[in-house]
Amino acid sequence: MRGIDRDSDTGRRLTAAGLVVGSAFSAQLGAAYAVSLIQSSTPAMAAMLRNLVGATVLVGLLLLRRGSLRGLDLKPALALGLILGVMNTSFYAAIARLPLGDAVAVEFAGPIAVAAITSSVRRELLWVALAAAGVLAISHPGPDHLSYAGLAFVLLAGACWGAYILVGRRVAVGGRRSDTLALAMVGSAAVLVVPALLQAAPLLGRPGFLALGVGVGVLSSAIPYSVELIAMERVPPTVFGVLLSLQPFMAAVMGLLVLGQHVSALEAIGLLLVIAASVGVTLGGRDPSVATEPVAA
Repeated sequence: MRGIDRDSDTGRRLTAAGLVVGSAFSAQLGAAYAVSLIQSSTPAMAAMLRNLVGATVLVGLLLLRRGSLRGLDLKPALALGLILGVMNTSFYAAIARLPLGDAVAVEFAGPIAVAAITSSVRRELLWVALAAAGVLAISHPGPDHLSYAGLAFVLLAGACWGAYILVGRRVAVGGRRSDTLALAMVGSAAVLVVPALLQAAPLLGRPGFLALGVGVGVLSSAIPYSVELIAMERVPPTVFGVLLSLQPFMAAVMGLLVLGQHVSALEAIGLLLVIAASVGVTLGGRDPSVATEPVAA
């Protein structure tokens, strides 16, 4: 059977899909372990540790390849850093109050909104609608199920997630992707240092707590953000936003395996819908907005 050309539109979409699957697995495994981190500290401390570890790894890789931050465009880096700081803190505040799968499903309102707003192809709006139906089935909101405070936090995280897609796309196609991400991660950790230390500074002296923080940082930040920026380079925001609908599925799986949070029949139907949307948008037709030339990291 003839292989798929990686430089073709379908090849780029399949590559991006594979990258997003790997990113989702890593991010949601990290989120599951972050629940323990949050329970023993605060959302701000957990988010600061996550971002600090991610920043350390990315800056270390930058130094190993003798990279430099000289001449870097500071605006997208600082914007991305602020977005990541607020997004991670609000998401951690949400999963302290909501089941992991439900929180990620509701948070996905941000990527769905981006996909709907940026789409210029009616066929792709069908996949957006399918993903939205899946998210609605997964979240099954109601006063007996969702914490209102948790819902507010996760909606804020969703808005930041949508902004991350738009700003991240600019970073991905603007050149010096790795350098910009490293600086953004440093900024995202810096904005959380003061609230984190004020709330839970003594915990930084506990080796077990720090070890858990390092693991969460690598799984939730260093790996996913690096992989996602590569994926963003290959597909437009509409396609990338719907591919991210795999995140609720991964969150539900990790919630079950790591946290013992079970999935209802309705949630299972919703997961199938978002998977169908991801497959559909991945195998869809050519989008002329996709760049054909690789971007230098």
